[in-house]
Amino acid sequence: MAVVHHAFRWPFSLAVRDEIRHLLAAWSAGDRASIAEQALAAYATLRTRPDITFPFSLQDADHVEAWLQPAHVTAATACFLVLARHFEPVPSLSATRDTNLYTVETTLPLLGFPAGQVRAAVHGRPFESLLEELAGPADPLPRGGPVGLAGWLPGREAVDLLARVEATVAVAASPGAGDDARRALDKLRADGSLDDLVRMLGSVTAPDWLVVRIAC
Repeated sequence: MAVVHHAFRWPFSLAVRDEIRHLLAAWSAGDRASIAEQALAAYATLRTRPDITFPFSLQDADHVEAWLQPAHVTAATACFLVLARHFEPVPSLSATRDTNLYTVETTLPLLGFPAGQVRAAVHGRPFESLLEELAGPADPLPRGGPVGLAGWLPGREAVDLLARVEATVAVAASPGAGDDARRALDKLRADGSLDDLVRMLGSVTAPDWLVVRIAC
């Protein structure tokens, strides 16, 4: 079974930020009924979005709604669903070929990119990195979930990485480039990996977040 990279743009908005803060406040107050209500309402709008329910394994409505009840729901899951309503699909690292995510992750460091930064572009950062920016100063952050649902990359990092990729490609394609750099660039170009990466990074602006999910 193929492993496929999915990517989305989450456009930052003050309204959604306030929804997240409301959820975190309800969680802090122990109001699980309110958290469940908001999570179920968010999921109801996602059920007709196969572009989201499929990669995030949210197709089984009975199963999902069961773990969104007050006895089981978590603040992190509720926050994710509220955010997911606003996801906009963008070109991913599997747009041209399923395995291009592996080519990017293993080959881009050969052009001088730190492996950690490349991994963040492919896999994203933990959910908490987003919540830390959305939460108010007094809001406690839920930990430990939803593990595996998505990776998150600030748009400003994506914009910076795209600029570095374009500059590095220009150097690697120049007459004075070394053989190793040329081979790495040729590999990225051969299967469309470079084009997929450029399109994905170019689909977000600094205020946005790039959301990625790797799924079978």
